[in-house]
Amino acid sequence: MLDIWHINFSDYTDTLTLNTYLNQEENIKSLKFVKENDKNSYIKSHALLRIILSSYLDINPSLIEFECNEFFKPKLAKKYESRFYFNLSHTTTCAYVIVSTSKNCGIDVEDFNENIKIDTKILDMILSQEEEKNFYKASKKKELFFTYWTLKEAYLKAKGTGFLDNPRKIDFSKFCKESESYQTFMLKKDRYFTYNFDDKTFLSFVLLDKKEPIQPKFYSSIDLHKK
Repeated sequence: MLDIWHINFSDYTDTLTLNTYLNQEENIKSLKFVKENDKNSYIKSHALLRIILSSYLDINPSLIEFECNEFFKPKLAKKYESRFYFNLSHTTTCAYVIVSTSKNCGIDVEDFNENIKIDTKILDMILSQEEEKNFYKASKKKELFFTYWTLKEAYLKAKGTGFLDNPRKIDFSKFCKESESYQTFMLKKDRYFTYNFDDKTFLSFVLLDKKEPIQPKFYSSIDLHKK
Protein backbone atom coordinates (compact mmCIF):
# COMPACT_ATOMS: atom_id res chain seq x y z
CA MET A 1 0.00 0.00 0.00
CA LEU A 2 1.22 3.45 -0.91
CA ASP A 3 -1.44 6.12 -0.34
CA ILE A 4 -0.62 9.80 -0.79
CA TRP A 5 -3.06 12.34 0.64
CA HIS A 6 -3.12 15.94 -0.54
CA ILE A 7 -4.93 18.43 1.65
CA ASN A 8 -5.47 21.97 0.42
CA PHE A 9 -5.71 24.27 3.44
CA SER A 10 -8.07 26.65 1.63
CA ASP A 11 -10.72 23.90 1.85
CA TYR A 12 -10.65 24.17 5.65
CA THR A 13 -11.35 27.50 7.32
CA ASP A 14 -12.79 26.38 10.67
CA THR A 15 -9.60 26.03 12.69
CA LEU A 16 -11.56 26.14 15.97
CA THR A 17 -13.26 22.86 15.13
CA LEU A 18 -10.05 21.30 13.83
CA ASN A 19 -8.32 22.35 17.02
CA THR A 20 -10.61 20.06 19.03
CA TYR A 21 -9.00 17.03 17.37
CA LEU A 22 -5.56 17.85 18.77
CA ASN A 23 -4.26 16.49 22.06
CA GLN A 24 -2.92 18.65 24.88
CA GLU A 25 0.69 18.51 23.68
CA GLU A 26 -0.29 19.55 20.16
CA ASN A 27 -2.47 22.37 21.47
CA ILE A 28 0.38 23.71 23.59
CA LYS A 29 2.74 23.61 20.62
CA SER A 30 0.24 25.45 18.40
CA LEU A 31 0.13 28.31 20.90
CA LYS A 32 3.88 28.84 20.60
CA PHE A 33 3.72 30.00 16.98
CA VAL A 34 4.20 33.74 16.62
CA LYS A 35 2.69 34.05 13.14
CA GLU A 36 -1.01 33.25 12.83
CA ASN A 37 -0.47 31.64 9.42
CA ASP A 38 2.09 29.22 10.86
CA LYS A 39 -0.23 28.41 13.75
CA ASN A 40 -3.15 27.68 11.43
CA SER A 41 -0.97 25.54 9.16
CA TYR A 42 0.13 23.47 12.14
CA ILE A 43 -3.43 23.01 13.43
CA LYS A 44 -4.83 22.10 10.01
CA SER A 45 -2.06 19.67 9.07
CA HIS A 46 -2.03 17.80 12.39
CA ALA A 47 -5.81 17.71 12.79
CA LEU A 48 -6.26 16.45 9.23
CA LEU A 49 -3.52 13.88 9.76
CA ARG A 50 -5.61 12.51 12.62
CA ILE A 51 -8.74 12.50 10.45
CA ILE A 52 -6.90 10.64 7.68
CA LEU A 53 -5.47 8.04 10.06
CA SER A 54 -8.87 7.58 11.69
CA SER A 55 -10.25 6.45 8.34
CA TYR A 56 -7.78 3.53 8.44
CA LEU A 57 -8.08 2.78 12.15
CA ASP A 58 -11.83 3.32 12.49
CA ILE A 59 -11.33 5.36 15.65
CA ASN A 60 -12.19 8.89 16.76
CA PRO A 61 -9.43 11.21 15.43
CA SER A 62 -8.97 12.93 18.78
CA LEU A 63 -8.31 9.60 20.52
CA ILE A 64 -5.41 8.49 18.32
CA GLU A 65 -2.18 8.12 20.28
CA PHE A 66 1.34 8.43 18.92
CA GLU A 67 4.83 7.41 19.94
CA CYS A 68 8.21 8.72 18.78
CA ASN A 69 11.53 7.08 18.00
CA GLU A 70 14.78 8.32 19.50
CA PHE A 71 14.93 11.06 16.87
CA PHE A 72 11.32 12.16 17.58
CA LYS A 73 9.83 10.73 14.38
CA PRO A 74 6.15 10.03 15.22
CA LYS A 75 4.41 6.71 14.68
CA LEU A 76 1.20 5.09 15.81
CA ALA A 77 1.18 3.72 19.36
CA LYS A 78 1.97 0.02 19.65
CA LYS A 79 -1.44 -0.76 21.13
CA TYR A 80 -3.05 -0.39 17.69
CA GLU A 81 -0.97 -3.27 16.31
CA SER A 82 -1.15 -1.39 13.05
CA ARG A 83 0.31 -2.73 9.85
CA PHE A 84 0.74 0.66 8.25
CA TYR A 85 2.95 3.68 8.80
CA PHE A 86 2.72 7.36 7.99
CA ASN A 87 4.60 10.59 7.57
CA LEU A 88 3.45 14.20 7.31
CA SER A 89 4.77 17.28 5.56
CA HIS A 90 3.15 20.66 5.10
CA THR A 91 3.68 24.18 3.82
CA THR A 92 1.57 27.26 4.57
CA THR A 93 -0.85 26.28 1.79
CA CYS A 94 -1.17 22.50 1.87
CA ALA A 95 -0.25 19.23 3.53
CA TYR A 96 0.75 15.83 2.17
CA VAL A 97 0.51 12.58 4.12
CA ILE A 98 2.02 9.26 3.10
CA VAL A 99 0.36 6.10 4.44
CA SER A 100 2.19 2.89 3.64
CA THR A 101 2.72 -0.69 4.68
CA SER A 102 6.45 0.05 4.37
CA LYS A 103 7.79 0.89 7.82
CA ASN A 104 10.43 3.35 6.66
CA CYS A 105 8.53 5.91 4.64
CA GLY A 106 9.05 9.65 4.38
CA ILE A 107 7.55 12.60 2.53
CA ASP A 108 8.40 16.25 1.99
CA VAL A 109 6.61 19.11 0.23
CA GLU A 110 7.89 22.61 -0.42
CA ASP A 111 6.30 25.64 -2.04
CA PHE A 112 8.58 27.28 -4.60
CA ASN A 113 10.09 30.55 -3.42
CA GLU A 114 11.37 32.70 -6.26
CA ASN A 115 13.02 35.07 -3.79
CA ILE A 116 15.11 32.47 -2.00
CA LYS A 117 18.82 33.14 -2.26
CA ILE A 118 20.70 29.96 -3.00
CA ASP A 119 24.33 30.83 -2.38
CA THR A 120 27.43 28.67 -2.11
CA LYS A 121 26.97 28.33 1.65
CA ILE A 122 23.55 26.70 1.22
CA LEU A 123 24.76 24.53 -1.66
CA ASP A 124 27.74 23.31 0.36
CA MET A 125 25.42 22.42 3.25
CA ILE A 126 22.85 20.49 1.20
CA LEU A 127 24.18 19.22 -2.13
CA SER A 128 26.90 16.72 -2.94
CA GLN A 129 29.72 17.80 -5.25
CA GLU A 130 28.13 16.10 -8.25
CA GLU A 131 24.74 17.61 -7.47
CA GLU A 132 26.35 21.05 -7.33
CA LYS A 133 27.76 20.47 -10.82
CA ASN A 134 24.26 19.61 -12.05
CA PHE A 135 22.89 22.70 -10.32
CA TYR A 136 25.20 25.07 -12.17
CA LYS A 137 24.44 23.37 -15.51
CA ALA A 138 20.65 23.23 -15.04
CA SER A 139 18.35 25.46 -17.07
CA LYS A 140 16.18 25.96 -13.98
CA LYS A 141 18.60 26.02 -11.08
CA LYS A 142 16.25 26.85 -8.23
CA GLU A 143 13.74 24.24 -9.37
CA LEU A 144 16.45 21.56 -9.37
CA PHE A 145 17.53 22.66 -5.90
CA PHE A 146 13.97 22.18 -4.60
CA THR A 147 13.86 18.73 -6.19
CA TYR A 148 17.10 17.74 -4.45
CA TRP A 149 15.94 19.32 -1.19
CA THR A 150 12.62 17.43 -1.04
CA LEU A 151 14.27 14.14 -2.01
CA LYS A 152 16.87 14.49 0.72
CA GLU A 153 14.41 15.53 3.40
CA ALA A 154 11.99 12.73 2.46
CA TYR A 155 14.85 10.21 2.63
CA LEU A 156 16.07 11.45 6.02
CA LYS A 157 12.51 11.41 7.39
CA ALA A 158 12.07 7.85 6.11
CA LYS A 159 15.31 6.91 7.78
CA GLY A 160 13.99 8.50 10.96
CA THR A 161 16.96 10.74 11.69
CA GLY A 162 16.02 14.00 9.97
CA PHE A 163 18.85 16.42 9.36
CA LEU A 164 20.93 14.92 12.16
CA ASP A 165 22.47 13.07 9.20
CA ASN A 166 24.52 14.99 6.68
CA PRO A 167 22.39 15.59 3.55
CA ARG A 168 25.54 15.98 1.41
CA LYS A 169 26.25 12.29 1.82
CA ILE A 170 23.14 11.45 -0.21
CA ASP A 171 23.73 11.82 -3.93
CA PHE A 172 20.93 11.97 -6.51
CA SER A 173 23.06 13.49 -9.27
CA LYS A 174 22.78 10.46 -11.59
CA PHE A 175 18.99 10.48 -11.47
CA CYS A 176 18.09 14.16 -11.38
CA LYS A 177 19.95 16.51 -13.69
CA GLU A 178 16.93 18.77 -14.28
CA SER A 179 13.73 19.27 -12.30
CA GLU A 180 11.12 17.25 -14.20
CA SER A 181 7.37 16.99 -13.64
CA TYR A 182 7.69 13.38 -12.46
CA GLN A 183 10.56 11.01 -11.77
CA THR A 184 10.81 7.69 -9.99
CA PHE A 185 13.95 5.62 -9.47
CA MET A 186 15.68 3.04 -7.32
CA LEU A 187 18.85 3.81 -5.39
CA LYS A 188 20.34 0.76 -3.71
CA LYS A 189 17.30 -0.85 -2.03
CA ASP A 190 15.24 2.32 -1.78
CA ARG A 191 12.44 3.58 -4.02
CA TYR A 192 12.05 7.30 -4.74
CA PHE A 193 9.25 9.42 -6.22
CA THR A 194 9.56 13.13 -6.97
CA TYR A 195 7.14 15.62 -8.54
CA ASN A 196 7.35 19.20 -9.78
CA PHE A 197 3.85 20.67 -10.00
CA ASP A 198 4.16 23.55 -12.51
CA ASP A 199 7.27 24.92 -10.79
CA LYS A 200 5.04 25.92 -7.85
CA THR A 201 5.04 22.95 -5.50
CA PHE A 202 7.71 20.27 -5.11
CA LEU A 203 6.89 16.88 -3.61
CA SER A 204 9.04 13.83 -2.90
CA PHE A 205 8.39 10.62 -1.02
CA VAL A 206 10.56 7.62 -0.26
CA LEU A 207 10.19 3.97 0.71
CA LEU A 208 13.30 2.38 2.17
CA ASP A 209 14.07 -1.29 1.53
CA LYS A 210 11.32 -1.55 -1.08
CA LYS A 211 12.54 -3.52 -4.10
CA GLU A 212 9.11 -4.47 -5.41
CA PRO A 213 7.51 -2.06 -7.90
CA ILE A 214 4.61 -0.09 -6.46
CA GLN A 215 2.34 2.64 -7.76
CA PRO A 216 1.16 5.42 -5.45
CA LYS A 217 -2.54 6.14 -5.13
CA PHE A 218 -3.39 9.80 -4.70
CA TYR A 219 -6.28 11.06 -2.60
CA SER A 220 -7.66 14.50 -1.78
CA SER A 221 -10.06 16.17 0.64
CA ILE A 222 -13.00 14.96 -1.46
CA ASP A 223 -11.95 11.33 -0.96
CA LEU A 224 -11.57 11.92 2.76
CA HIS A 225 -15.23 12.84 3.06
CA LYS A 226 -16.17 9.66 1.19
CA LYS A 227 -14.51 7.39 3.72
